[in-house]
Amino acid sequence: MSNIPLHLELPANLSAKKFFSRLGKNLNVQIIEQCYSLKTFYDSFDWRLFNAKMIAEFNQSKSSRLFSLIHLKKGHCLASEKMDEVPRFAGQFPEGEVKNLITKPLEMRALLPLCQLPHQLYWIRGCCHFT
Repeated sequence: MSNIPLHLELPANLSAKKFFSRLGKNLNVQIIEQCYSLKTFYDSFDWRLFNAKMIAEFNQSKSSRLFSLIHLKKGHCLASEKMDEVPRFAGQFPEGEVKNLITKPLEMRALLPLCQLPHQLYWIRGCCHFT
C-alpha cells in the first residue's frame, strides 16, 4: 500500500506540536521525521502561467527537489518532475509532461522566482481507534 501525502496549513496560533497532541486524543500518531523545506513559486514577468490557470512551484528539502505544476482552480497536480534546479526557459526542461504544459504559455519568456515559503515538513505514522 502506498502512502498518500496529506498537506495541512495550520493557523499561526496552533503549533504542529499542539496539533499532533490534540490529534493524538483520537488517533495513535507518531512523528517519524521532520525537516525544513522551501517552496519557491515561479512565473514569467507577465504572469503567463497564472493566466493559463497554472501555479509553478519548486519544493526543496533535504531528501528531494520537485518542480510541480498545480491547477490554479482545482488545486491538483498537473505534472511534476524531480530536478536539482529550475531551468530558466521552457525549452531547457527535460522532455515530458511539465515541458509540454509550459512551452505554449511561456513561449520565449523566462521563468522567474516570485516568492519563497519556508516551512516544516512532518512525516507521521498513525492509525485510527474508535470507541
